Amino acid sequence: MLIGSTETVGAGASSPLTPGYTLVSNVGGERTYMKENPLLKIRTYLIFKNDGTITVRKTQRIDATIDANVQDQNSFYSFGNQPMVRVANVPLIVDRQFKEKAGLNHRTGEFDRKKYNSLLDDRDNYKLKTVPKKIGYRKAEV
Repeated sequence: MLIGSTETVGAGASSPLTPGYTLVSNVGGERTYMKENPLLKIRTYLIFKNDGTITVRKTQRIDATIDANVQDQNSFYSFGNQPMVRVANVPLIVDRQFKEKAGLNHRTGEFDRKKYNSLLDDRDNYKLKTVPKKIGYRKAEV
């Protein structure tokens, strides 16, 4: 069956074109299918539009992560002599966006770590860190 073919699928039913996805909306011929990863709390939507294009949209619930980060910030004492400290807990969707902004090379997976850390140090993103201090300037101790 071709992607551009028309098929009638009832709401909540899966489609042979989109295994694992469930139809959640069929408005004006524009069909939206959804698949959820319960472990990562990521929902992936496939939106089939009338002009033949397909849009992929991902969403993720991050409320619990943000609440845990704020609690960790409030209970943080110091880096001390600890060899390793978790400085951030970034949801996967946001991590991908930050890596894109930091110049992600899709072939190698490399990106500018300093730029990534400066994004975490930005005042708008402070709830992604688990420490209340700047992390962009912290020197790695070996």
